[in-house]
Amino acid sequence: MRNRIDSVYNKIREGILAGKYAPSQHLVEAQLAQEYGVGRHIVRLALERLDATGLVTIEPNRGAIVARLTLEEAIDILLAREVLEGAAARLAADRISDEALDRLAELIAQMRAALDNRDYDCYTETNVQFHKVIYDACGSRKIPELIASLRARVVRYQFRTALIPGRAEQSLAEHGAIYESLRVRDGRKAEEAMRTHIAMLRQTLQEAWELLGV
Repeated sequence: MRNRIDSVYNKIREGILAGKYAPSQHLVEAQLAQEYGVGRHIVRLALERLDATGLVTIEPNRGAIVARLTLEEAIDILLAREVLEGAAARLAADRISDEALDRLAELIAQMRAALDNRDYDCYTETNVQFHKVIYDACGSRKIPELIASLRARVVRYQFRTALIPGRAEQSLAEHGAIYESLRVRDGRKAEEAMRTHIAMLRQTLQEAWELLGV
């Protein structure tokens, strides 16, 4: 039963992050049970887990609704991420392997190629991989868990920022600064570069909130 709950939880979660289920959409247990070939009890437990993460809100007499963030909530989440991501980068500077640094350099090259080809889906996916290398290198289990929880709340909005004119190019430069700080193993600069990166994302979201259609 646990495996079925995990499977349905992950499928609904991925659907929310990918935009299959839109903000404020009512998630009907019977429909989801039929779609995923499970009982309604399994769906209900999966939705309760999603409610605990903030991706879904369970309302009395209405059931589960895909959560819609306010601008204030998004800014608050990114303020918390700025601190945590900065800490992860600072820790990674002391621990990152040469192989991981090589991987970061490869990912930056892939991000640059994606921008040249205007492949923003590839850019954002490579961006995720870049940050994951740093999370893996930081040596903390809890910090990446906390970041993942916060990131899930804003990821569908964050991906759209790559479409804002000039933002993707600016983001690439920010990733380059993070990489250079890690390459010379300067924890202070790595933290500063990462915090600047998240702060710029926050500023972009704040300035383009209406344009992003959120």
